[in-house]
Amino acid sequence: MTASALDWLNRRRRADSQRAQAAAGSSIQPGEPVMVYEAAGDLEAQVIKAYLQDAGIPVMLQGEALGRVYGLTVGKIARVRVYVPAPLAEKARELLERDETDDESDGGMNAESTDYDLL
Repeated sequence: MTASALDWLNRRRRADSQRAQAAAGSSIQPGEPVMVYEAAGDLEAQVIKAYLQDAGIPVMLQGEALGRVYGLTVGKIARVRVYVPAPLAEKARELLERDETDDESDGGMNAESTDYDLL
């Protein structure tokens, strides 16, 4: 093969690989995924995922398949791990920690909650 044919083949392979990654929904972020949070269950993991994705951070969830099959919502088998690309891990942790400290500072009540007087 000539050099130009090899160059064309390499460009073609790279383009195919990038299309396959995009179709699979994976991000093209460098580095290995890093676990930034372990949720107690799928519902909590989905909320964390939406929160991080809203901040522009791609998220991957990993949990035990048995938990979903048997509907287990408590215990170790129901836990779901939240992964983000390594370069964005610190930003994700900061967002999650900031959210936790905001919840603690208002005593678990958000700004929209109403204080009712008991008679």
